[in-house]
Amino acid sequence: MKKVVCLAIRRSRRLLVATIAPFAAAFAQSTAPQREIAVTFDDLPVASHALENDIRAQAVVTERLLNALSLFHVPAIGFVNAGRFAPRGPLEPARIAVLQQWIDAGQAVGNHSYSHLDFHGASSADWRSMAIAWRQ
Repeated sequence: MKKVVCLAIRRSRRLLVATIAPFAAAFAQSTAPQREIAVTFDDLPVASHALENDIRAQAVVTERLLNALSLFHVPAIGFVNAGRFAPRGPLEPARIAVLQQWIDAGQAVGNHSYSHLDFHGASSADWRSMAIAWRQ
Protein backbone atom coordinates (compact mmCIF):
# COMPACT_ATOMS: atom_id res chain seq x y z
CA MET A 1 0.00 0.00 0.00
CA LYS A 2 2.80 2.40 0.95
CA LYS A 3 4.53 1.86 -2.42
CA VAL A 4 1.32 2.62 -4.31
CA VAL A 5 0.82 5.87 -2.40
CA CYS A 6 4.42 6.95 -3.11
CA LEU A 7 4.01 6.23 -6.83
CA ALA A 8 0.75 8.21 -6.91
CA ILE A 9 2.45 11.16 -5.23
CA ARG A 10 5.38 11.10 -7.69
CA ARG A 11 2.98 10.96 -10.65
CA SER A 12 0.95 13.81 -9.20
CA ARG A 13 4.09 15.93 -8.83
CA ARG A 14 5.14 15.24 -12.42
CA LEU A 15 1.66 16.08 -13.65
CA LEU A 16 1.65 19.30 -11.64
CA VAL A 17 5.07 20.34 -12.97
CA ALA A 18 4.07 19.46 -16.53
CA THR A 19 0.90 21.51 -16.17
CA ILE A 20 2.49 24.57 -14.58
CA ALA A 21 5.79 24.73 -16.50
CA PRO A 22 4.41 26.28 -19.72
CA PHE A 23 2.53 28.94 -17.76
CA ALA A 24 5.57 29.71 -15.60
CA ALA A 25 7.74 30.17 -18.70
CA ALA A 26 5.16 32.45 -20.29
CA PHE A 27 4.83 34.45 -17.08
CA ALA A 28 8.62 34.86 -16.82
CA GLN A 29 8.65 36.38 -20.33
CA SER A 30 5.58 38.49 -19.70
CA THR A 31 5.63 42.25 -20.16
CA ALA A 32 3.19 42.74 -17.29
CA PRO A 33 4.01 45.79 -15.19
CA GLN A 34 6.34 45.12 -12.29
CA ARG A 35 4.69 45.59 -8.92
CA GLU A 36 6.38 47.15 -5.91
CA ILE A 37 5.64 47.31 -2.23
CA ALA A 38 7.12 49.29 0.63
CA VAL A 39 8.53 47.32 3.54
CA THR A 40 8.40 49.37 6.73
CA PHE A 41 9.21 48.79 10.37
CA ASP A 42 7.68 51.04 13.02
CA ASP A 43 9.01 52.07 16.39
CA LEU A 44 12.74 51.60 15.95
CA PRO A 45 15.06 50.67 17.44
CA VAL A 46 12.90 47.67 18.48
CA ALA A 47 9.13 47.56 18.98
CA SER A 48 9.11 45.11 21.87
CA HIS A 49 8.28 45.77 25.49
CA ALA A 50 10.00 42.49 26.34
CA LEU A 51 13.31 43.86 24.97
CA GLU A 52 12.79 47.45 26.07
CA ASN A 53 15.67 47.39 28.58
CA ASP A 54 17.83 44.70 26.97
CA ILE A 55 19.99 46.65 24.53
CA ARG A 56 22.16 43.63 23.66
CA ALA A 57 19.04 41.65 22.66
CA GLN A 58 17.84 44.63 20.60
CA ALA A 59 21.16 44.63 18.73
CA VAL A 60 20.90 40.88 18.06
CA VAL A 61 17.30 41.10 16.83
CA THR A 62 18.19 44.06 14.63
CA GLU A 63 21.21 42.25 13.18
CA ARG A 64 19.12 39.19 12.33
CA LEU A 65 16.41 41.29 10.73
CA LEU A 66 18.88 43.31 8.68
CA ASN A 67 20.70 40.14 7.59
CA ALA A 68 17.41 38.67 6.32
CA LEU A 69 16.59 41.88 4.44
CA SER A 70 20.06 41.88 2.90
CA LEU A 71 19.93 38.20 1.98
CA PHE A 72 16.78 38.77 -0.05
CA HIS A 73 17.81 42.24 -1.33
CA VAL A 74 14.83 43.92 0.34
CA PRO A 75 15.07 47.66 0.87
CA ALA A 76 13.15 48.84 3.91
CA ILE A 77 12.35 51.95 5.89
CA GLY A 78 12.61 51.96 9.66
CA PHE A 79 10.51 54.60 11.38
CA VAL A 80 12.13 55.89 14.55
CA ASN A 81 10.58 56.92 17.86
CA ALA A 82 13.24 59.31 19.16
CA GLY A 83 12.06 58.97 22.75
CA ARG A 84 13.22 55.35 22.77
CA PHE A 85 16.82 56.58 22.71
CA ALA A 86 16.45 58.51 25.96
CA PRO A 87 13.89 56.70 28.13
CA ARG A 88 15.59 57.90 31.31
CA GLY A 89 16.40 61.46 30.17
CA PRO A 90 19.77 61.73 28.43
CA LEU A 91 20.47 59.98 25.12
CA GLU A 92 21.89 56.50 25.57
CA PRO A 93 24.73 55.72 23.12
CA ALA A 94 24.04 51.95 23.24
CA ARG A 95 20.49 52.56 22.00
CA ILE A 96 21.74 54.86 19.26
CA ALA A 97 24.19 52.13 18.21
CA VAL A 98 21.21 49.85 17.48
CA LEU A 99 19.77 52.46 15.12
CA GLN A 100 23.22 52.89 13.57
CA GLN A 101 22.99 49.24 12.47
CA TRP A 102 20.11 50.26 10.17
CA ILE A 103 22.08 53.12 8.71
CA ASP A 104 25.24 51.00 8.28
CA ALA A 105 23.15 48.36 6.47
CA GLY A 106 22.07 51.00 3.95
CA GLN A 107 18.43 50.95 5.03
CA ALA A 108 16.40 54.15 5.19
CA VAL A 109 15.16 55.65 8.44
CA GLY A 110 12.33 58.11 8.97
CA ASN A 111 10.62 60.13 11.68
CA HIS A 112 7.81 58.32 13.51
CA SER A 113 7.39 60.96 16.23
CA TYR A 114 9.10 61.35 19.55
CA SER A 115 6.73 59.52 21.82
CA HIS A 116 3.86 58.03 19.81
CA LEU A 117 1.21 60.46 21.01
CA ASP A 118 -2.41 59.41 20.70
CA PHE A 119 -3.95 61.49 17.90
CA HIS A 120 -7.30 61.56 19.67
CA GLY A 121 -6.13 62.56 23.14
CA ALA A 122 -3.24 64.93 22.50
CA SER A 123 -3.63 68.68 22.58
CA SER A 124 -1.85 71.04 20.20
CA ALA A 125 0.51 71.90 23.08
CA ASP A 126 1.34 68.20 23.42
CA TRP A 127 2.17 68.06 19.71
CA ARG A 128 4.37 71.15 19.93
CA SER A 129 6.24 69.67 22.89
CA MET A 130 6.79 66.45 21.00
CA ALA A 131 8.07 68.31 17.93
CA ILE A 132 10.52 70.27 20.06
CA ALA A 133 11.71 67.11 21.82
CA TRP A 134 12.23 65.39 18.43
CA ARG A 135 14.48 68.21 17.22
CA GLN A 136 16.69 67.96 20.28
